[in-house]
Amino acid sequence: MPAAVPVAVRPGLFALKDAAHRLCSRPQQNMSFEIDSKSSAHGGAPPTPGRLVAVSGPSGAGKGTLIGKVLPRLSNTVLSKSATTRPCRPDERQGREYYFLTQAEFEKQVKEGDFIEYVKYGSNYYGTLKSEVEANLQSGRNVIVEIELEGARSFRRQIPGSVLIFIAPPDFEELRRRLTKRSTESTAAVDARLARARAELAAQREFDYIIVNDYVDKAADELENVIRTVLKEV
Repeated sequence: MPAAVPVAVRPGLFALKDAAHRLCSRPQQNMSFEIDSKSSAHGGAPPTPGRLVAVSGPSGAGKGTLIGKVLPRLSNTVLSKSATTRPCRPDERQGREYYFLTQAEFEKQVKEGDFIEYVKYGSNYYGTLKSEVEANLQSGRNVIVEIELEGARSFRRQIPGSVLIFIAPPDFEELRRRLTKRSTESTAAVDARLARARAELAAQREFDYIIVNDYVDKAADELENVIRTVLKEV
């Protein structure tokens, strides 16, 4: 199977007590973000809207690792951070890896329509805030989103021209090995992720591109090439 498979591109677009609390303290209010953009008030034309690239795949496929390698190589492109209710880890910071919300905060923003998409894994929510994505796109920045299957489908419906890229493991046993090697979740949690992964792998042909992450550096180069192609970068 080729490492990067174009698939009918459509035209036009994740409780560590006191220490963790200090690192991930959060305001008790809706998360919303405004980003300064070039203004036509000074005589310049408004910026051309950016494009959205949604990178998906099962947990353990290596989406975050690949994005982390590729993002510094791309100009005018930002990573949209998700909001989550999961506990903040010791090496994480509020607003860097995620926007950490309480369950009450998250559910309030769901009711107010502040998310493009959201999903619940076990007892934790994850979601993408409309305000962050839309502000970046409108200011001319391209946006990469690390997202799950249903989220990718939501982006396809809600943001015309979204490009969907699927990161696949070499095989299912390798995915199982990666998830087990993490040692951050119970056996039951790993089994739940693997069950979900089967459905995600079955849906990969819905995506515009498929990249198999067998060797990280090679897969990162392939991801960069695909993104540059869809963004028309050289």
